[in-house]
Amino acid sequence: MINKFIVAVLIGLLTLTNPQALAQTSNVKVKAKAAPMAGLHYVFDASESICGYLSVDSTNNPILAQIKTAVSVKNPDIGNRIYLLKQASKATADARRDIVDAPANLQAVSEQIKSATVKKGSGCAPFNGVASNIELIFSPNSPTQDADAILLITDAQLVEKDRDKFVSGFAAWMRDAIANGPAFAGIALVEAEFKGRYFPISDPNPKHVQGGYLMGSHNRPLLLIWLAKSAKHLAQIREAVNSFAPPSLEKSKDAFTQHILPAFSLGQAAFQEKPDFNPPLAALILSKPNYEFQKFDKSREDIILRSCLHHSVTQSRVTIEADVRCRDGRPIFDGLTAITVTLPFAPSKLLTSTAKLPGLAAPAGMLFKLTSKSFGEQPFELQHSLARGTSHKIDAKPYSVDFDSCTDATGASAKTGTEEIDEACVKKLAAKTYQLDVLLAQLFERQERATAQLLAPLNSTKYVFELKQRK
Repeated sequence: MINKFIVAVLIGLLTLTNPQALAQTSNVKVKAKAAPMAGLHYVFDASESICGYLSVDSTNNPILAQIKTAVSVKNPDIGNRIYLLKQASKATADARRDIVDAPANLQAVSEQIKSATVKKGSGCAPFNGVASNIELIFSPNSPTQDADAILLITDAQLVEKDRDKFVSGFAAWMRDAIANGPAFAGIALVEAEFKGRYFPISDPNPKHVQGGYLMGSHNRPLLLIWLAKSAKHLAQIREAVNSFAPPSLEKSKDAFTQHILPAFSLGQAAFQEKPDFNPPLAALILSKPNYEFQKFDKSREDIILRSCLHHSVTQSRVTIEADVRCRDGRPIFDGLTAITVTLPFAPSKLLTSTAKLPGLAAPAGMLFKLTSKSFGEQPFELQHSLARGTSHKIDAKPYSVDFDSCTDATGASAKTGTEEIDEACVKKLAAKTYQLDVLLAQLFERQERATAQLLAPLNSTKYVFELKQRK
C-alpha cells in the first residue's frame, strides 16, 4: 500500500530560526556557535495499538522516522531523553511507573516489528502498554516535569475522562508557560499506513475484544504533539516535524499547516518559518509615511515639503523631524495650515492592528493631523487581535468515529483473534480515531483563551508620536 500522509499542524506561532550569538573580543566580532539544545524529552505512546503503525513494510514510516530523530539527539547529560508511556494496568495510571526510559536498542527493536508478529499477538514489545494515558506527561510525578520541551507521539485513542484530563493538563501547561515567558506548542496529524490490532473504546462489551480487532493494511491518523518553553528548541522541533511529515509534502495539496499560541494558519505547507507574534513598532509600520499638505500658499511645492520631513521608528516611538528650513529657505509651516501624516501598517497574516489616536483613525494604519502648534509628543495605543482566518483549524470529523464497536444488531461480536474482522467494520474503522474531532476542538478552545492572555500585555503597551524640529 502506498502511504498517504495528511499533515495538520495546530498550535503555536513559531519563529524557527537558529539563534546565533555574537562574541566580541579585542574589537573583533566573531560569530559563536549555537548553544547545544538541552532539556528535550521524546515521549512515545507505547500502547499495543501503536504496533500496527510499526508493522507495515514501509520506508516512509513516521514513527520510525521520529524514533531515529529522537535517538540522534539523545543525551542524558544535557537532559535530552527518550521515554515510553506504557501503562501497566488499566485500573490505575501512575506516571512514576508508566513513563519509563526507552531501551537503548529502541530503534533496532522497532524496526524488527513485523505484521506477522502482530498477527500472532506477541505483544509487540516494548510497545505493549495496556492503554494510552497520555495525560500522564502533565502529572507532577512525571519525569517530563523538568523538560524544557516535550515531543509526544500518540494515536490519541482516549476514553472521555482521560481526554479531559489531557486537555486540562495542556491548558494548565500553557498558562504556566506563558506566565514565565514565551511558549510554543503544536500538533502534527499524519495519516499513516497501519496493519495490526485496533482496540475499541466505545464497545459496550469489551470482554470479547480483549485481543483487539485484527485489521488489514489501511491508513490511520497519528499525532505528534510538541510543547516548548523557549525558542531555543524550535529548530529541533522543525526537524522533528519534518521527519514525521517529510518536507516533500509541502507541495502536496493534502499538506496543511496550523499553529497554536496563538492560532495561525499558513495554508498548504508541511512546515514554515513564522513571524514574531510580538513585533516591535518598526515591524508594523511600512518604511515611508504618506504626507498631505493643506496650504494657503500654493507656491510651495509638495516635493520640497516632503524632503523637509524625516521619520524614524523605534520599539515604542514614531518621530517626525522637520528641518529648520526647507530647500526653498522657508520653515515647514510657512504657508501651511496642517500636515496629515499617515503611517500605513505592514500587512500581517497574523495580527489585525488598529490605533487609538488623538486624531483621526485609519483602518490600515495611523493618521495624525499636525499644525504648527502640535510640535511635541502625542501618546497613542495599538489594539491587536488575531487576523481573520487565523483561527481556522483542521476539520477532524473525517478522522473521527463516535462508536467503534464491531457488533451486529444482536450484539454478537465481529471476528477477532487471528481471523479478519468483517468488511463493514473495516470500512467503518479505517482512518478513524475515537472522537479525535472532540479532542482537537477542546485543545483549540483552550488555545483561544491562551491567545487572549498573550495579547493582553501587547495591547497595554503605550506608544508615542513625536513631531520635532531638527537642531
